[in-house]
Amino acid sequence: LWAKCSSTLEDGADQAPSLIAPALTMRRLIEGHYLEFLEDSAADGTIRDYRAALNAWDRFGKPRKAIDDLYADDFKRFCRAATAAGTSPATVDKWLRVYRAGCRFGLSEGLIDRVPVMRPLPQPEQIKCRPTLAELSKLHRAARVARWPDRAGGPAKWWRAFFVLVYVGALRRSDCLNHLRWDQVQADGIHGRRVKRNRLTFIPMLPCVKSHLAALDRDSAFILPCPNGPRQFKQAQDAIGKAAGVVLTPHAIKRTATDEWFAADTSGTAGHIISHARQSVTIRNYLDRVRWLKTVAPKLAIPEAFGGG
Repeated sequence: LWAKCSSTLEDGADQAPSLIAPALTMRRLIEGHYLEFLEDSAADGTIRDYRAALNAWDRFGKPRKAIDDLYADDFKRFCRAATAAGTSPATVDKWLRVYRAGCRFGLSEGLIDRVPVMRPLPQPEQIKCRPTLAELSKLHRAARVARWPDRAGGPAKWWRAFFVLVYVGALRRSDCLNHLRWDQVQADGIHGRRVKRNRLTFIPMLPCVKSHLAALDRDSAFILPCPNGPRQFKQAQDAIGKAAGVVLTPHAIKRTATDEWFAADTSGTAGHIISHARQSVTIRNYLDRVRWLKTVAPKLAIPEAFGGG
């Protein structure tokens, strides 16, 4: 009788639904819960960043391991594997922020028991390229060697307008090419939106902006129409940089622009509006911190006993 009852109980247990939820992996937590929570509030670019982070975890991390079984060593190995594959430390750090945000959400919802420790690998800070104002003038003059793209009045006019708009607006390349439109041009400036996060863009109608816009042909709805040719863009960019004797990247011009906006407005308000919503991002990634420390160093209060006059 006991054997029969035991067999009946086992059969019933097999047929009954399990009351214990399966352990959540990183993908199940973020894709199945956190992204649904963010669906109505996050920008498309943010969602793409989160999915890219999940793909990276599948490639370099422990995709089958439950989050409650993950520890600091697992994330250290993830960081080492990602950087060994050529991923920049900044990108790895961004992926860790995604995992951390997802885990904090899971903890607050009672989906996991704890947030694993995630520390990025320490990396020496690199001095990032930022052309001087004199070097930007050299690039502007060297645009005469450009042979691509043949739009908006010719390659030279196109590239010179590109340099001016990227600098004055502190823009990324994607914010300019096939993005800024003529119907956004008003008397006080260009009113548009940035590609990333869809934030507002305003480029003041300074004399240099006005003169370069006037020199362009309106052969498109876009101010800087550009054929889909990343390789041609890079070749033309390198040719101009070589002619000027300057290492040229559009993002380096954005760093210089952000630095000069901060110099123009000592309160820093204009610099944050033109660059980032968060002050820490601007300071960490765009400002020339040596320049700013040297600027304020003479005003630093020094104890009398320290001497030095």
